[in-house]
Amino acid sequence: MSTSRNQLPLQWQHSRLGIARRRAWHPSTSELMHGERNGMIVSSPIEYRNNLLRAARVVDNIVSNGGHLWVINTSPTLAPLVLSLSNIARDSISYSSHAWTPGTLTNWSTVSRSVLSYGMFKQRCSELLQEDSLEFPRYKRVKRHFQGLISKDGTPAPHPDLIIMLNPGTSPRVIDEAQRMHIPVIGFVESDTSLKGITYPIIINLQNLRDVYKTLTTLLSVVPRK
Repeated sequence: MSTSRNQLPLQWQHSRLGIARRRAWHPSTSELMHGERNGMIVSSPIEYRNNLLRAARVVDNIVSNGGHLWVINTSPTLAPLVLSLSNIARDSISYSSHAWTPGTLTNWSTVSRSVLSYGMFKQRCSELLQEDSLEFPRYKRVKRHFQGLISKDGTPAPHPDLIIMLNPGTSPRVIDEAQRMHIPVIGFVESDTSLKGITYPIIINLQNLRDVYKTLTTLLSVVPRK
């Protein structure tokens, strides 16, 4: 799905993403909301469209200038969506789909050595593990944490110039690390999510996996395949 610099596909302009699931309303999201209707918080589809366009332009600008993008998620529900990125052959995108390893952003020089060890082991032993259907617990745990942070040549991914955070409301540690490293964040936020540390918020219902997936793939559609 391609996204031009000036407009979104027609189905997105008429999307019914406006009704958020939760009833809570964080003050920082006020500008993204219409108000309440039948006990539900109603977000603004115009703000959604404008913020998605703005975020897509940021992704395009970062990648066009040789930058690197990380997609980060810590929710088990959203993990399959992020894992599907492994099928996208794009050198500018890395991902973390499960629990966050503290210090991944702030202490990447150290964490990247663990990523490199995983990458070397995978290159040498992955075929053997697959043939014998072996995945011992420690390897399984390391794989879940680091499989999206390995480049095609087996080396650790570059440090991110931009982050797409799928569940910032439940992952304050990631946002805190990004702030400390001065890394801009595109955040998929709900009505009760604090926007502190989120540079480019996109209001969405995270329980609606179809809309989350479409929003994510729309953002990444501006990244050229290599």
